[in-house]
Amino acid sequence: MSIYNNMLMALLLPSSLLAVVALVHASHIVRSHSGTFHGLTKEAANGLTYKAFLGIPYAQPPVGELRFRPPVPLVLEGKEGDYYATEFKSFCIQINPVKTTHDFGLGEEDCLYLNVYSPNSAGEQGSLKKVFVFVHGGGNMNGMSDLYLPGRLVTEKDVIVVTINYRLGYLGFLSSLSPEFEGNFGLLDQLLAISWVKENIVNFGGDSYDITIGGESAGGIDVSFLNLVPHSRDLFTRSISFSGMSGVAQPLVVRDPKATFVQIAKQFECLNAAVSDPKSQQEMEEIVECLRGVPAEKFGFEAIVSVPDIGPVAYGDLFPGPLVNLFNDKNYLDSINFYERAYFISLCYNEGDIFNVVNENILANLPEEQRKAIPPNAMQFNTFSRFLSDKFGPVSNQVVAKVIEYYNWNYEVNPLADFSADAIFHIPTLQWAAAATKGLATENNKIRLFRFVHWPEMLTGPYKGLIHGMDLLYLFDLDPEFINKIINLHVNGSLWDDTEEYLKNKYLSIIGDFINTGNPALSLEEDLPGGWPPFDEQEGHYLQFGLTPQIKTQLKADRVQLWSQQIPEWIREYPLEQPVHLEL
Repeated sequence: MSIYNNMLMALLLPSSLLAVVALVHASHIVRSHSGTFHGLTKEAANGLTYKAFLGIPYAQPPVGELRFRPPVPLVLEGKEGDYYATEFKSFCIQINPVKTTHDFGLGEEDCLYLNVYSPNSAGEQGSLKKVFVFVHGGGNMNGMSDLYLPGRLVTEKDVIVVTINYRLGYLGFLSSLSPEFEGNFGLLDQLLAISWVKENIVNFGGDSYDITIGGESAGGIDVSFLNLVPHSRDLFTRSISFSGMSGVAQPLVVRDPKATFVQIAKQFECLNAAVSDPKSQQEMEEIVECLRGVPAEKFGFEAIVSVPDIGPVAYGDLFPGPLVNLFNDKNYLDSINFYERAYFISLCYNEGDIFNVVNENILANLPEEQRKAIPPNAMQFNTFSRFLSDKFGPVSNQVVAKVIEYYNWNYEVNPLADFSADAIFHIPTLQWAAAATKGLATENNKIRLFRFVHWPEMLTGPYKGLIHGMDLLYLFDLDPEFINKIINLHVNGSLWDDTEEYLKNKYLSIIGDFINTGNPALSLEEDLPGGWPPFDEQEGHYLQFGLTPQIKTQLKADRVQLWSQQIPEWIREYPLEQPVHLEL
């Protein structure tokens, strides 16, 4: 199972928050290339109003013969061309591996919709608004765009925000690593949604030549992938990844997607159980045709212990080669305008404790006898072993023990939280940033690294420090306490005080300035008289954001050395014993 999907259980949080907003019905009409859209007025958390166009289809429904195919653009014509975008439409089929107290439902296969939120002045005479397209998180297994209402970002920072749905789980990322079934359908959905914005946003009052894309968690990882594909060359000018990037040397891609493809084909009786691997093109086409006939709801499931090995693959039309090769090919990066874009890369202080929360959730839902039978530290050992294997391939128990010993003596939050954060967030992010800036002159470097270091008093339970996904509370109009209905972080929303409001105002300014100008430091001149230098591999400058913002250097340098040098050395020193095969 890949790290990319093991992290799913920890990524439910940001994909399951509810927004606080008042709805005011009023008609706004926009005529564009793709149709005529009737919107409404929403009220933001600050009491100001803004325009909203909800549930706009950007692709033909990916059902029937269009299942497991790249998305097909949709232009609304005739009677359908007069479209009332006044309510959210269905979200995509979900895979939710952790039991929750709130049931959003399974979702539907017809789910390729987006939402456009704009200031009241958008579309009037004057300059066009900058645009921000947001990709939700959820491990590419769950989540939906509807939960992220950007009222304050829109009304206070004068930008247009677009949130999108994309195919998830098996329907979005199943792959056989063959031309007949490349996979990455969810990434292709995201690209088409951004293309829709590029073609239509000017009619909503947006600047189609100044689009920022951003995503959180798995959405941030997806955005980091999109920055490397040739199809994105002219689609956007800036990029934000909140708590998630693909990595380079050991990227967060599925290691063996074909095994999952074969497994699901056998599960739905589209492949004979005795066949280990379909060989011919005809066999593959027959399997795919069979899978297209499986009821959509069978691809989604809840409350499982084993998470499917599903996610992006570095293969096919989107990726001309492995990520490390693409980063080493400066001519290729130049050809896709990679160096022309500005990048904002963000991490939270406590990225890893969400795994402790999830482990507690799993244990709490086991029968008592089964829970008592689990040896002490077994879940910790399994987590370390699984993530190391996903990064480096199967490793010996001695290697796992050495890594556990290291983290037991060297941690910032706690051993499992630090290890998980390094494996899934810190190391991939720092690898990506270092590769992207390698050999760049300072004047050409447009990458800013940011770490949100804060201890919210509203976290009243055992887990402290800004936890993975909580940065979205400072960006969107979200109700903090709803988190507890998904994963109980013991959040007390009544403790959201003037300090939190101060940080939210500062954070909105940083993100708003980046979307509007590409410079996130405009509002920080008094805090940072020396400026905010870009990140590079030598100095490693980053902004530690909190009540007192500071420029720091070399984030987690000791962990970079551990993962790039020490762990590979232990793997060589303590090799995994291979089974002995006797010749008869």
